[in-house]
Amino acid sequence: MLTSLCSCAHHERLERSLNDCVRCLESRKLAKHAVVAVGIHTYLAVAEWDGLDEQHCLIIPTEHVSSSVQLDENVWDEMRIWRKGLAALWRANDQDCLFLEMSRNVAANQHLVIECVPVPVEVGDTAPIYFKCNNSNSLVSVT
Repeated sequence: MLTSLCSCAHHERLERSLNDCVRCLESRKLAKHAVVAVGIHTYLAVAEWDGLDEQHCLIIPTEHVSSSVQLDENVWDEMRIWRKGLAALWRANDQDCLFLEMSRNVAANQHLVIECVPVPVEVGDTAPIYFKCNNSNSLVSVT
């Protein structure tokens, strides 16, 4: 009986987090004006806040997952296509770029967001020094 109550409570919490998610395309709380382009498994959006740069944008999976290690390979591949395109765009403007995933409180079931930030080339050259990957699956990518 107790297990069933716990499982019901967990399901209700999960459903509430999905309904209230500001990143799910189906959510009424999504800032639809920020969505730039929609792919098959992901979408590209501009940051709705004052980002680190005016071109600061986000790559977001349409499926509600909390970390990139939970992604299917086809979703990961589509995210890589966005990253390559953004890197080429910024490289054409003599910029480098950072792609950041911050997985905070995965148990809270927050929606995965990859932040994409253009930076001057000299910042991109030194950026790897400031990031330490303790996990081979973590996404710290300087292109």
